[in-house]
Amino acid sequence: MSGSSAATTRPVIGLTTYRQRAQFAVWDVETAILPASYLEAVTAAGGVAVMVPPQPVDAAIAARVLDGLDGLILAGGRDVAP
Repeated sequence: MSGSSAATTRPVIGLTTYRQRAQFAVWDVETAILPASYLEAVTAAGGVAVMVPPQPVDAAIAARVLDGLDGLILAGGRDVAP
C-alpha cells in the first residue's frame, strides 16, 4: 500500500462511540455509533478519524489501542457519566 507523505503525517484521532439499539432494514441490533459530524470535523481539521467502540478492556488492551492514536476525543453518550 502506498501513500503520500502528507497522508502519513496526518494525526490519527480516536473518537469514542456509544452503544445504542438501531434498526437498519431487517436488522434490529445493538450498535456502536457516533454522529457523522464528529468524523467530518476531524477530517476537516486534517486528521484521520478512527471510531473506538465501548467495550470492557483491561489496562494492557487499553494501552495498546491508545498507543496507536495521536489524540482522543471523548464524545460522550448515554453510557458516559457526566
